[in-house]
Amino acid sequence: MDYTCELHGAELLCTITPDRDLARPLFCFSGMAPMTATAGGQRIKGLGSYTEVAMPDLRAGVPHRVTLQYATGHKPANRAWHPIGPLLRVGNEVIKLPQTTPLGCRPQPLPDLGPFDGLPLVPQPSSWKPDGQTLTVGGFTGEDPALAAVAALAARQGLTFVGDHPVSFADADLPVDAYTLRITPEGTTVQASSYGGRFYAGVTLLTLLQHGPCPVASCMMSPVSAGADNIWTPRATTITPIRSAICWT
Repeated sequence: MDYTCELHGAELLCTITPDRDLARPLFCFSGMAPMTATAGGQRIKGLGSYTEVAMPDLRAGVPHRVTLQYATGHKPANRAWHPIGPLLRVGNEVIKLPQTTPLGCRPQPLPDLGPFDGLPLVPQPSSWKPDGQTLTVGGFTGEDPALAAVAALAARQGLTFVGDHPVSFADADLPVDAYTLRITPEGTTVQASSYGGRFYAGVTLLTLLQHGPCPVASCMMSPVSAGADNIWTPRATTITPIRSAICWT
């Protein structure tokens, strides 16, 4: 017994090739929603998405195609929309059709983008000046409410942040929510003009901490005007997205 199903636009093309002659078999299955037959058989019964399609006599080794569509007008998007649990009923006999559609996820291979000469941040800083060295940091410490808020965020997410690498803060003539970072073996300096800038600088440190040694470098993030629904998220971390009224360039 052979069975295949293919997507063709809004149609599901089911081909049944029996291994013996079958007299007036019923093609039975379920789906994502109620279904009907438009060719190769006639829908005679159904309940919800369960469907029975009457077919003519089938001959051994001769393929027979049944064309199905979703009665609700849904267009099948992928193999999850194929008939579920397909079988044939011939009198009192139930013939399960073979599972020919692979089960489970089929992830697409990702392209090899090669080495990335930048920070694990999205988007990238406005300016980025590495010294070519890295620094192993176990965590950060500093006296500022914004840094305390980042530490609380890290704790909620189960991430490491608090340590002994000192972070100092200085006022600077920068746009609201912009900041500069200078990471050195002796400590990290944050320059900002607002609480938001200091907070986002702390989130950047938290992000860098999750990706191994920190770079000895200087970087700057500059905000531009944007809608209130923009979401800033670190690259490849589990930090909860932080909603803000800015985006980064």
